[in-house]
Amino acid sequence: MPAQGAPTPVVFFSHCHGCTRFELFTVAEQLASYGIAVVAPDHTGNTLYDHANGPAAPINAAFLETRVQDMLFTAAASLAPEGPFGDGSLRFDASRVGVMGHSFGAATAAWTAERLAGVKAVAALAAPMESPLLPGPTIAALAMPTFFLLAREDNSITELGNRLIRNN
Repeated sequence: MPAQGAPTPVVFFSHCHGCTRFELFTVAEQLASYGIAVVAPDHTGNTLYDHANGPAAPINAAFLETRVQDMLFTAAASLAPEGPFGDGSLRFDASRVGVMGHSFGAATAAWTAERLAGVKAVAALAAPMESPLLPGPTIAALAMPTFFLLAREDNSITELGNRLIRNN
């Protein structure tokens, strides 16, 4: 737990295709119990509510870029002294930053980690970060500790996706 008034380590989280920022709130609560803040934006056009009201956003490189821009904007705003936490109530430690994503968020997290300065670790839950099916992030570009969670029961990536995770 950070000392009173000390900057807090932070993890930026990217939700799955058709989910919301609250998707893994129990994981966020667990990280918070160790003094790690979690910041999770909704990826506009790609939430559960967006899918209920119209066609699903595409899973392609162009929309992945949109999601990465969401993450980079969120990180920049959160880490800036004049940002939403600039009043001193909570300061994030720019030297202790992680990125995590679930499913489509795994590729989003990887590509964010490639571009966001100071990332110390990246985690992918139930999906590969690099895939021949989705141009974008590459494992070789990730020069930080990288964690993968293989989800054998995932109903969208099937065994092909699990093979890609193993290959990552």
